[in-house]
Amino acid sequence: MNIRYATIDDIHKVHLMGQGVSEFSVNNETVNFWPESLLQNALLSKDTYIIVAEENKEIVGFIIALYNEGFKKATIENIYVAPGFRGRGIGKLLLEKIQAEVTKRKCEYIATLIPLDADEARGLYESSGFSRGEQFLWLDKTLDDNFKRAGG
Repeated sequence: MNIRYATIDDIHKVHLMGQGVSEFSVNNETVNFWPESLLQNALLSKDTYIIVAEENKEIVGFIIALYNEGFKKATIENIYVAPGFRGRGIGKLLLEKIQAEVTKRKCEYIATLIPLDADEARGLYESSGFSRGEQFLWLDKTLDDNFKRAGG
C-alpha cells in the first residue's frame, strides 16, 4: 500500500470516486462532492492536502484536508476507501499521514464533520483517537453555479 500526495493525474479518479458517496452530500441542492476544477485548484493550494492510497498503481482511497495556519487547525473535508478495500487499515493510514503532514506545519487541532448515522466513519475516527463533540446543524449557501446540482 502506497500513501502519497495526489498528482494532477489523480484528480479525475478522486473526483469519480467522491461523486458516488452520498454521505458527502450536505443538502439536496448542492453537489455531493467537489467539482473536478476545484479539486485541481485545491491541489495547487498551500492550504489543502489531497492524499491518496494506492495499491498496484490503482487509487483505492483518498483524504482531503485543509490547514488554517492562523488558527493552527486542520479540518478533514473527506476521507474515502473503496468498498473492496475497506477493513484493511487504509483509512487509518490516510488519517496517520494527514496528521503527520499537518503536524509538520505546527498544527495543534484537527477536526471533521460526519453524518450522525455514519457508524463506519465514526468508528474509524474514534479508533484513531478522535473524540465525539457537540452536534451541530449544517447551514450553507451556494455562491456559484459550480456547486449546484444538475437540475436543482
